[in-house]
Amino acid sequence: LNVLGRKFGAQGAVFASGACAPILGAHQSPPANECEGFKARVIQYIESNDIKRVFLVGRWSYYVMGGPTQMRVAFITDSSQVTTSPEEAQKVFERSLGTMVHTLTSEGRQVIIVKQVPEQLYFDQRQAFYKAVLAPGINPVQPVEKETNAKYQQKANAAIDGLSAIPGVTIIDPTSILCARGGICDLERGGELLYRDENHLSVAGALALEPVFRGVFETMRPSR
Repeated sequence: LNVLGRKFGAQGAVFASGACAPILGAHQSPPANECEGFKARVIQYIESNDIKRVFLVGRWSYYVMGGPTQMRVAFITDSSQVTTSPEEAQKVFERSLGTMVHTLTSEGRQVIIVKQVPEQLYFDQRQAFYKAVLAPGINPVQPVEKETNAKYQQKANAAIDGLSAIPGVTIIDPTSILCARGGICDLERGGELLYRDENHLSVAGALALEPVFRGVFETMRPSR
């Protein structure tokens, strides 16, 4: 976003908080400290500065699926009750994300929802490093399969896709680039890691996604 912002003369503000789902009214159990207050301040900033484009980026499948091992503490809830299954978490995700997106778009804002990057379920950065040192020439990393990733993200993506018909909503899917080669979702290209852990991209990985974000920035060009 920073690279494209410089190219197109756009500025922005980034708000990020660990273990704090970027969805109003939804949280993990127990909620992270100050999470709800943090999100309220973000909304206040958006309204006070009349921000016209809002990017939503999250580890969506973690909140819906509970991670690869379906941990209950990861499931989001929008009530005082604890969510106990991916099916329940998906309904919470649909309700809470839908309500927030409808509110933002009704205020005349464009909402860009970025689907989750593929989780590299087999990637251990430390193990990969030692393998590379001890056995040079042998590929130390195993990428996740495209089919496995699609299955893992299906519930979260179904909820996101359900919002695509709302005027003002744009959906960006990183898998169109990261999973474009054969039946895998690339973990490295040209000997360079695209991830810094199982679910966060490296700088190289982030820059690889420039083409899928470019269209949004092109709409920011001032008319002549």
